[in-house]
Amino acid sequence: MAFQPILDLARGGVYAYEALVRRPGGISAAEVFQGLEGQELGRMERRLVWEAMAAAARLRLPGFLRINLGSTLFGNEAALNYLADMATRAGLSPGRIILEFP
Repeated sequence: MAFQPILDLARGGVYAYEALVRRPGGISAAEVFQGLEGQELGRMERRLVWEAMAAAARLRLPGFLRINLGSTLFGNEAALNYLADMATRAGLSPGRIILEFP
């Protein structure tokens, strides 16, 4: 996991960090998800969201945490509640999480 800072030019500081999947050997996020479908894709996405939240909490990153999500976690209230609970378990306020959907 890598965290790309997002700057607020008006305030002159970091506004948020975007969580980016990074794997050894230069494997891209697209390659991580390549060939995954259905439940397997959903499990991988949830695992990576957890890793992003846990790492951000461990590193005590300030500001918001932006996470890109695929379609497996989009569009239903239960999934959003699950993500809020996941943030709390990781040690982050759910109010600090910004979700991006395709």
